[in-house]
Amino acid sequence: MIKLFYMKRILLFSFVTVWISSVFTFCATRTYSSENGVYVGDTLVKSGNRFVGVSFGDGGAVAEVSSLEQAMLITVCNNVPVDTCVIIDNYNDIWAEGENIYVMFGVDTLCFNAWKLPREVNMMNCFVANRGWKNHRFSHTFNISDAACDCDFFFQAYLPSEIPAWTKRTMKDIMANDIATLFSDDKDRTDVLRRIDVGAKTPKQIAAHYAKEHERLYRKEFDVADEEGKKWGPKYDYLFKMNPAYECGGRYITYRFYTYRYTMGAHGYMEEYYLTFDKVAGRLLGAEDIIEPKNFDFVIESLEKKICNHKRRNGETDSNASADLASLGSDFSTVLKESVKGRIYPRPALTENGLVFSYQPYENGAFAEGIIHFVIPYSEIANILKIER
Repeated sequence: MIKLFYMKRILLFSFVTVWISSVFTFCATRTYSSENGVYVGDTLVKSGNRFVGVSFGDGGAVAEVSSLEQAMLITVCNNVPVDTCVIIDNYNDIWAEGENIYVMFGVDTLCFNAWKLPREVNMMNCFVANRGWKNHRFSHTFNISDAACDCDFFFQAYLPSEIPAWTKRTMKDIMANDIATLFSDDKDRTDVLRRIDVGAKTPKQIAAHYAKEHERLYRKEFDVADEEGKKWGPKYDYLFKMNPAYECGGRYITYRFYTYRYTMGAHGYMEEYYLTFDKVAGRLLGAEDIIEPKNFDFVIESLEKKICNHKRRNGETDSNASADLASLGSDFSTVLKESVKGRIYPRPALTENGLVFSYQPYENGAFAEGIIHFVIPYSEIANILKIER
């Protein structure tokens, strides 16, 4: 197996996911005899005078937020690029086995043939295809002068035709927390935002409200001319994505969320996490709803074993699954985290193959390690969960 590990240029970084829960195959495989040897640089698959490698660019017309580069799979023949496949949306890792290329997306994986690449791979579309979910999209770009940077806001959510009120409230709460953080570094400071009643609003209208708040707060802070009368506004971008990831027993549903904030630093800040909801009660589930309280320590022990194994591969020894509130600072959301027995843990969620705990950058490793998803298989905890699958 040839696996590619790398730092994405400046604004992107490689993510780590500990488990592959599903594989979706795009193209039928075919066998070939590949030459043995070491593949240099970003090359994934090589056969004779052709190879497929990874590159990065601005994404052109498909770019959703301009501060994020798009990954591209480039097919080269006789040292001449002959084809390009743009990977839309964030991904966690890319690697090759034989002629198959695997792209990890959260806790799931896509697979397609290296020599039959499509023009683009839109991962969110792939995972929700043929499920009857509606794609809601909204984007907005603004600047304060020709000398200032363009600021981008992008929203995308796959939702059922009938959207419950709790779904709208969840979108509202997450976007409000994130937009507040852009300007205050404190997710509790949502009071700086104008309120919205989401009851009769569509997802696009909710997104449009927060896009306006994004611009309003930005102009309030940066719409000031310098001594020469010029306005040098920095680049502030925000992206929100949401798609269904798993359904259980007709009552429970898990959504995957991906958000990105950029405020002109060396890199942006990404968060990717899974949240499970009770569709009947219309509420977000926590550890005590999913795990029998008497068995919580057992689950944490299993989680810390996985953390320890991951750390050991990086030459580290720490395996702590929790944090204290002070160490998390002001950039802390009770949507992503919860307090159990006096300690702060990632909120667990149900997925296809197990219970996932998601750690954001810096939470359980260096920024370069990215977002880390630890999945405890149901085979290890099937008898200690409150929810029957």
